[in-house]
Amino acid sequence: MQANPITNNVPQLNADRVRAVIRFNRRIELPRFTVENGEVWAFMVFGKLQTRLEQIKRGERFDFAGAQVLAQDVEIIYEGRSGLEFCIAAGEITDPQLIETLRNRQKT
Repeated sequence: MQANPITNNVPQLNADRVRAVIRFNRRIELPRFTVENGEVWAFMVFGKLQTRLEQIKRGERFDFAGAQVLAQDVEIIYEGRSGLEFCIAAGEITDPQLIETLRNRQKT
């Protein structure tokens, strides 16, 4: 990937971006839909979503689905690169035996 000749910045690949997963601690009715207690949402951290993550960390209200949500109503359960742990936190891989097998393969 080449740098922008004007800014000399190299674009960041999506695979290199930080991911975050938040879990809602209570049921919240939003303008478009309802988020249930324990529901998780995963996102790539950049732009407005970077701001969202920073607001949660500071304990501030943040924009979510057309509403303001309190930081105390969510917890950050993952922040880091895409990979096995991200997939587990996001609920994409849930089978305990598969998770154990994949974690063991990463160790070797």
